[in-house]
Amino acid sequence: MNCCASQIAIWHHFRGPNATVANGTVSALSALRYASRLIRCGHAHRMLVGGVEELSPHTAWGTRLKGEVDETVAIGEGAALLALEPASADGPPALATVTACEVLFTPERGTEGRATALRRAVDRATAAAADAGVDIRLVLPGNVGTALAAAEQAALDGADALAGVERVDVRTAVGECGGALGAMQLAAALALGEPGSGVLITGIDASGAVAAAVLTLGAAS
Repeated sequence: MNCCASQIAIWHHFRGPNATVANGTVSALSALRYASRLIRCGHAHRMLVGGVEELSPHTAWGTRLKGEVDETVAIGEGAALLALEPASADGPPALATVTACEVLFTPERGTEGRATALRRAVDRATAAAADAGVDIRLVLPGNVGTALAAAEQAALDGADALAGVERVDVRTAVGECGGALGAMQLAAALALGEPGSGVLITGIDASGAVAAAVLTLGAAS
């Protein structure tokens, strides 16, 4: 599973920790949390973090057969990588700061159980943003048009800190791209977020993994 990332590291002479995190549609957010911890613990100074998904006839067939994605959502593929490093006054201006990143798991398969788990992750992420004085002005949910949409909406609707905050559907815009979805959401946060404000990214995978992350956009130049 990690052959692709290993080959890329060899070709480009990357050094240090190299891992492939497989956590469904929240893989990129899981990788973001993993890389942040490696940097915080001193195991790396800079990490490349992202998500990749390749479209194949088998993927398209399986996705439609499961019926977890609305027919109006196209099945596609994608890839995006971000450079993650410690904040530094001497370094170049950061596009964004990772204010919070929570990844949890629930064995519950019902809407209520999944909504509760995501709500817990959202509460932790928004609390961290509040402690940092970050105002969340945009939410990028990951499950619009899927069988998990109701659980995600319930979790977001129940968070007082998100009342009236704009939501943008990334999945419909880029298509169903599996493990790359989180990376597409991260890229969308950089493109759509207001300078100086926070963007909340959320997701639920059919496996039971849930995630919530807050990026604080850098000040306008």
